[in-house]
Amino acid sequence: MKQTRKRFQARRSNAQSLARWFRAGNFFLNEKSSGIVFSAHSQFSVTFLAGAMIRPQNARILSVATVSTLTAGVLLVVAAPASAADLGTASTEAQLVTLINTANGDAAADSITLTGSGFTLTADLPTITNPLTITGPGSSLFTLDAATFDAFNDFAVTSSFSLTGVKIINAGSTNSVCAIRSQAVSLTLSDVIVDSSYCGVRSVDTTVSISNSSFSNNATQGISIDVSGTATIANVSLLANGNDGLIASLYTAGSLSISDSESSGSTNDDGFYIEASDDTAVTLTNNIANNNDNRGLNLVLGDNAVFNSVGFHAESNNDEGVYAYLSSSSSATFTNTYVFDSQDEDGIGIETTDSSSATLTNTTSNENDSDGMQCDADVFSSITVTGFTGNGNDADGLDVSAYGSATVTVSNANVDSNVDNGLEVDAEGPLAVSTVTGSTSSNSSNGVGAQLQSGNGGQVELNNSNIRNNSVRGVLISSNDPGTDGDVTIKSTTIRDNGDGSEDGTGVLVDDVDGLTVDIDSSTISGNQGDMGGGIYLRLDDNEFLSLTVVNSTIAGNTASIVAGMYADQDVTPNPSTLIRVLNSTIANNITTDDGPGGLALTGDIPAEVRNSIVSGNTTPSSYGDFDVMSTNVNVDYSLVQVPSTDAAIVVAAGTGNLVGVDPQLGPLANNGGPTFTMLPGDTSSAVNAGEPGFAGATYDQRGLTRVINGLDMGAVELQAELPATGANPLLPLAIGFGLLLLGAAALRIRKVG
Repeated sequence: MKQTRKRFQARRSNAQSLARWFRAGNFFLNEKSSGIVFSAHSQFSVTFLAGAMIRPQNARILSVATVSTLTAGVLLVVAAPASAADLGTASTEAQLVTLINTANGDAAADSITLTGSGFTLTADLPTITNPLTITGPGSSLFTLDAATFDAFNDFAVTSSFSLTGVKIINAGSTNSVCAIRSQAVSLTLSDVIVDSSYCGVRSVDTTVSISNSSFSNNATQGISIDVSGTATIANVSLLANGNDGLIASLYTAGSLSISDSESSGSTNDDGFYIEASDDTAVTLTNNIANNNDNRGLNLVLGDNAVFNSVGFHAESNNDEGVYAYLSSSSSATFTNTYVFDSQDEDGIGIETTDSSSATLTNTTSNENDSDGMQCDADVFSSITVTGFTGNGNDADGLDVSAYGSATVTVSNANVDSNVDNGLEVDAEGPLAVSTVTGSTSSNSSNGVGAQLQSGNGGQVELNNSNIRNNSVRGVLISSNDPGTDGDVTIKSTTIRDNGDGSEDGTGVLVDDVDGLTVDIDSSTISGNQGDMGGGIYLRLDDNEFLSLTVVNSTIAGNTASIVAGMYADQDVTPNPSTLIRVLNSTIANNITTDDGPGGLALTGDIPAEVRNSIVSGNTTPSSYGDFDVMSTNVNVDYSLVQVPSTDAAIVVAAGTGNLVGVDPQLGPLANNGGPTFTMLPGDTSSAVNAGEPGFAGATYDQRGLTRVINGLDMGAVELQAELPATGANPLLPLAIGFGLLLLGAAALRIRKVG
């Protein structure tokens, strides 16, 4: 802007000088000549085809109107740019040096054509100071061997430079500069190769366009640009450069577009390093970054910068395939990102802070040395992940954390065969929320399907998901800040077939949970195999506080050495504020192989409540039956306990509305509607309509259907009202329909024949 203002002021000064010169009468007219020439102090001359030539001799003063007209004409001529000139061809160093010097002699936009197959420099080429276009026969046909000297250097801020069809090698080593340097109005490169030089391109131009080119095997960067205007990079290859393949810094509302390009094999740094701030915009489309010594893509955003990537592919980088750090209300969107085999770090790392936001859609990150993807959101920032696949990673498949007042939202994630945890979901902070919905975590070899941690007021939610076939356990719930408040909710989720029988709580382990509130709602925990607590195992240390509620849920078909269904235990002094509740749930058909009840055990004087639930059909070799207690702090009401232990029978008898020694006629665990499998009671089951009168709890059952039909049913499922019989024959409408179809077909045939 400063240069533009100076040029404008210079033009205005020239015009004012001309006007003053005209008013002084410093012009003459010769009628014999064929033009008009103005001459002022021998500094310039301008010719007009006006039928006369001004000369000092034989002159007369022009009229005011004529002066005004000529003044305007002179201003237009002074303001007009110089025309471009084709300076000719160069096939040798000497010819090119001469032509560049000629181009530097005036402000015109000149052009030079390179011919032949190339040559070797013996000195630096002249610095380009005026607009210049150099065109070679093609990068595969013409090679400029810079022999460690400078090649093309355009550092005149009012200039522009364009280069096409040239290969440059061995440039810049003497002066540690790039083969192409530019600090001008614009830089345009097409069909350019820079190889084995100090660096490829260094540009701080307002406008940059680089296309169909290659920058490889250079000692430092392939391309280094500072962008305050517009930069476009398309179909560019950056291979085996010493530092970053491409490094870009954007500021002052600049924009950068990179498409169909590859930056791979950088030996000391990143494939793409992009730093953007000051309301800038970055767009990446269909790019590749493989085998870089650091990250494939290293992104730093701040100050309202906007980033959008579609189709990014990163394999075998030594650190993250993709890493992004966002701050100061910046935003980033990643779509169709694929990362594979990051060798010392996570496949993808996303960090947000302040009020920034990151959105990732259709992301895959497999077989990395650490996590498939790690997302950390802090302060008021947010991260949204939709459609993620993370398989075969050496640590977690997907690790997400929210801190402070941040939110992380994950939907439709699928993680399989990871070494540690499939999902790790954390929230720590008074307004921190981490949510996973519609996701599957399976076959974790040394960890758990989902580790859920909360503290300091944070909320973690696992919704409508499937946690299955993990070798250690399905879900681990713990506090990441013991002694502070936190909430963990599991809803409409299936946790099945986890564990190999050697660990505790192979369905769900609730451990190290001081300060947590845990809700398991409308979920099924089945087929898990453990040592203690095959379905759910709660382990409380001395005086730990916990609120655990299992509601509208089914715990069925689990196997354990000790207490196969649900086992809540505290070794020493319980916290009197702790409360364990089993509400409107079914615990059935679990198998204890050694000791304890088959279904439910509440021990260690933990305050507990069982209400509107079914505990039946469980198997044990001991005398503890379906249900056992070791506490006077347990209340059981409106529940069916088929075979209670001796101690449990006392508690059940002391309750209200309980049924003992009754078979609830449960069907098998099956798809009875809703997101999870359930066990449907028979029409004549004693549990039907036997629940709490005036029930004012959840308005839905495990399937999401209406709760309370006529009366509340015990257990997780509410039998729904059947449609009344009409007395009609159900086959009659079908027979009439077929008859009408046959008559219509016959009518069409008759009409066709007629």
